Amino acid sequence: MIDIAFRKDGGILRLNGEYPDGTKLRFSSGHDPLFRLRLLRNGEFTIVTSSEAGNCTKSKSRDIIILRFADFKTAPGLSVTCSVRHTDDDSLEWGLELSNDSDYTIDLAEYPCISIPSLPDPEKSDGFRVFIPKTEGIETYRLAKIDPVAALKQYSYQSIYPGVASMQYLAWYNNEKGFYFAAHDISGMPKNIRAYRDENNTYLSMASFPGVLPHTTLSLPYPTVTALTGGGWESSAELYRHFIETSGFPLPKKLAVDDSLPEWYRSQPIVVIYPPRSVRGTGYYGPNEFYPYERGMKYINELSDELGGVKIFVFLTYWEGSAPWAPPFNWPPFGDVESFRNYVKMLHNAGHYIGLYGSGLNWTDKSLLVDYDMTEYRESHNIADTFCVKPDGEYYPGACGSIRTGHHMCPGVKVTRDIATEQTEKIFAEGVDFFQLFDQDLGGFGCPCYSPYHGHPPVFGAWLTGTTSKLYAKLSEMGGGKAFIGTEDTCADWHMRYLRFNDNRRGFFDMNARAVPAFQYVNHEYVNNFLGNLCGFKANIGLEGNDDWFIYSMAYATANGDLMSFPIKSGGEIHWEWGMDWLTPGPNRADAVACISNYQAFRTGVAEKYLFGGRMERAYPIAVSGEPYIIHCVKNPDLDQTHSYVQTARWRSADGYEAQVLVSFSRTERTVKLNAHAKRILTADGKLPFTVEDGITTVKLPPFTAALAEL
Repeated sequence: MIDIAFRKDGGILRLNGEYPDGTKLRFSSGHDPLFRLRLLRNGEFTIVTSSEAGNCTKSKSRDIIILRFADFKTAPGLSVTCSVRHTDDDSLEWGLELSNDSDYTIDLAEYPCISIPSLPDPEKSDGFRVFIPKTEGIETYRLAKIDPVAALKQYSYQSIYPGVASMQYLAWYNNEKGFYFAAHDISGMPKNIRAYRDENNTYLSMASFPGVLPHTTLSLPYPTVTALTGGGWESSAELYRHFIETSGFPLPKKLAVDDSLPEWYRSQPIVVIYPPRSVRGTGYYGPNEFYPYERGMKYINELSDELGGVKIFVFLTYWEGSAPWAPPFNWPPFGDVESFRNYVKMLHNAGHYIGLYGSGLNWTDKSLLVDYDMTEYRESHNIADTFCVKPDGEYYPGACGSIRTGHHMCPGVKVTRDIATEQTEKIFAEGVDFFQLFDQDLGGFGCPCYSPYHGHPPVFGAWLTGTTSKLYAKLSEMGGGKAFIGTEDTCADWHMRYLRFNDNRRGFFDMNARAVPAFQYVNHEYVNNFLGNLCGFKANIGLEGNDDWFIYSMAYATANGDLMSFPIKSGGEIHWEWGMDWLTPGPNRADAVACISNYQAFRTGVAEKYLFGGRMERAYPIAVSGEPYIIHCVKNPDLDQTHSYVQTARWRSADGYEAQVLVSFSRTERTVKLNAHAKRILTADGKLPFTVEDGITTVKLPPFTAALAEL
């Protein structure tokens, strides 16, 4: 049961939850305002809170509590109406109406303001963690210490939805009970979704960008929902999944029933990444041993044979004819166009596929890697008229400033859309299967733009989501059902209709947090992603003492439904990650090949109906013999993470069957006790013997084995 009461100034006095076992938890410190607004005028931000209203009234209409705020000294003419109602004993819906008869623009609205009294010391966290929808999802009790007002003034693309924030909810929980905090929004309004702390509280912040211009009114087109849940990250994922499946949220067809999917996507290939130019770590950016393009065929054929005849999706980076990652002009390819075309034909004739990296809606003036300068072109073509403008009138700097100078281009400008369309059309005309155009526009992120001259509202708001969605739809249609577009990071769920194959890598590398497959849990029936180029391993974890990290990554991806992917370097050697120099030896090849080949045979064999388009469910607990696996954080041993040598997830197939996958990356046999009654246990090449006693299934997994426990 959830209980709420308000202070005289309208702030939350009490927000308590009582669980069926009698446990009571507080979900408000009792000191926060009900809302915080970020107002914009003349390029400067002003923060206004509910506590500053000169007039606050409270009323009740049936089961809805209504609070009205007016007479703000800072912003005369501003009034705010908040509504709260119980949808059942354990949940509340919060509505917000903004009447802005002031001279400010309402840029950001944080509502309701929730701060949970907690002990931020990790040693005294009492088992509670916070879920943040960053990429696939992370859980942590190590939150950044930020003042709430300062947090509202900050801008970080790392917390923007739709973008790096892939879904619209936060959660706070331990193993037994929790609290769900979500925007049940089917309109795609941009949001800043984050969690942070101060000395005494954990802040869950759900702030929308409503873009309310002066002398206009807007009611948020969705409720914010707070609810009591069970424990673990899965409980809140289930509530959010129920929302998107029952609300009219724009979903694509489920993969299991989508007859329009291309053959390459259904075949679930292994993604192999390499460049036709440069030698990593040397500063050389000329052609390498993978150029001319046809030379790559030797390494792909050898790797495919070594992995058991698997289909390979060749993913070229540094392929652009302009400069490495120097958008917006990707086409033509580096070197000889005919060589590239011939390679595409060779790959397809051999049963393989090809994809290309893009670099988002960004403009490059100069490359810092090679001799590439488009300053004169930019000036003569008035390209600066496309640049995204900050609230203060300055341009946003472009992505990846360490390799190029430039700026974000506004998708609200026709020139931006035309360039992206022309480049994609040329690439798809060559028979390319996939174009990860939005490689630096993480999650399908569109850069905010406050320009008054672009023809869009001069604010960050729903217009941007609508514009990017229309562009993504057009680019997706250009693939003709045979080629896809995609993005770096898990795509935000709003864009799943158009971005159905994406680079899902970043949860691994936040050592202050633990990656959890929440996006897969909610959305795997609609979109399958791949593991990405693993870039970030060296910088965030480190090679020393982490010999098993590569095979752990392959096991993690397989258990959670993502396709395996990895880079290769000179000689076709499997490498740790894209960003690591080629002079560093790669992971143990025999171990890598054993894992990859076994897992791929498993995925495309006995586990296919579960891992392609299946529905993830809460896994039954497992116990694994022997020592656990530890990821060592070379920068800070206090951040070391303990994981199981057997990765696991439970899946339900489209035809209603259930199974739990068990993916071992151990070099020795492991005894697994599964807290469920298995009917049989299958591997890619047969069955495994097992026993069941008191509802516990016991099985011995040979090294590098993936098994399916049918339930």
